[in-house]
Amino acid sequence: VVLVAGNRGAMIKKVQALIRKYKKAGKKVGVIASSETAKHYNEADYVAVISTRNNLKMAAHKLFRALRKFDDERVDIIFTETFREEGIGKAVMDRLKRAATN
Repeated sequence: VVLVAGNRGAMIKKVQALIRKYKKAGKKVGVIASSETAKHYNEADYVAVISTRNNLKMAAHKLFRALRKFDDERVDIIFTETFREEGIGKAVMDRLKRAATN
């Protein structure tokens, strides 16, 4: 799992560039995205929309399902947008950071 941070435009461009790079290398690519940005990642093999940017409760609820789906599909690399680290967003980001270090 690779965390991609930044403002919305920069984050989208960075994820798009990473998708192209890893697809060119023959990798199966997954992206964890918000509903606002998911349409920008159509080159990925799998895109998991876990919530809107502001619905962190839904993001927490759908995150584990998305990670399991990518594991089931044998995705080689997962890129994920970062989320606000406040309230339940702290738990979401903690889980993503732990996945990024494995």
